[in-house]
Amino acid sequence: MKSEATNAYDALTARNVATPLAQSTLDNLADDITTTLNNKGIRPSTAQSIHNAVEEIKSPATAGAADVA
Repeated sequence: MKSEATNAYDALTARNVATPLAQSTLDNLADDITTTLNNKGIRPSTAQSIHNAVEEIKSPATAGAADVA
C-alpha cells in the first residue's frame, strides 16, 4: 500500500510541479493578499518588507516555470 501511495503522490507531483502558473493567477493572488493586509492595517508604510515579499509573487523565479520568487 505504501508503494502505491508513493507512486500516486510522485505521479501527481511530477504532473503539477512542471505546470507553469498563469501570470493572472500570480497577479490575483498578490493583489488579494495586498488587499487583505491593507484592510487589516498592515500597510506598506509600516510593513514594507511584507509588501515587497508579496510583490515578488508576481515574478516567476524562472521564466515559464511553475515556481515563484
